[in-house]
Amino acid sequence: MSDKSLIENIKNKLLERGYQDRLILREGQLCIPEKPICFGPDSTLFVDAIYHIEDEGRYLLAIAAPAAKLKAVMDVDFDIWDRLRGGDYAELVNVTVQSLSSMDEAFTIRRQYGMRKILADTFDVERYEWREGFPDFPACPYDHAYRGLGYDLQEKEYVRLAPSILKRKDLKRRSFE
Repeated sequence: MSDKSLIENIKNKLLERGYQDRLILREGQLCIPEKPICFGPDSTLFVDAIYHIEDEGRYLLAIAAPAAKLKAVMDVDFDIWDRLRGGDYAELVNVTVQSLSSMDEAFTIRRQYGMRKILADTFDVERYEWREGFPDFPACPYDHAYRGLGYDLQEKEYVRLAPSILKRKDLKRRSFE
C-alpha cells in the first residue's frame, strides 16, 4: 500500500467517524475553507487524535469543535506541524501522536472533548471509577453540566469511559457527598 493510499484510508476512517470538514491554517487561524468559519487559538477546540505518517512526513489531526457542531480533519506537512506545536496552538496539539505505517495497525481515537477516552481493551477496574455530581468536573463543551465522568485514580484526571465500560458491574461508582 502506498503512503498516499494510507493517508486516504485514514481520512476515510475519520470520515466514517464524523470528521467531515477540512481545516487549514490561514493567517494564524484554523479555518474551514468551504465555509466562512475560522477558529482562533482561544476557541473551544479539541484534538481527538493525531496520526503521523512517517514515510510521507505528514500529520493528520482529528479536531472537534462541539459548540459549532463540527468535526474536521487537518492534513499538514512537517513545517505546519512545527508551527502549530511552537505557536499559539501548542496546548491544543499537546496530544500523543500515533505513528502509522499501514492500516493493519490499530486505528483508534483515544481522546474526546479534551479528555482521554478509555476503551474496554485498556480498562483496569482498580485504576478507574465513575464519579457523579463532583464540583470539579471540567466544563462541558456544549455549555451543559456533566452528571458523571470517569476518573483515573493513577493520573488523577477525568476521562471519558466507553459505553461498554459503564455497563460493567465491577465499575466502582462514587457520588459526591
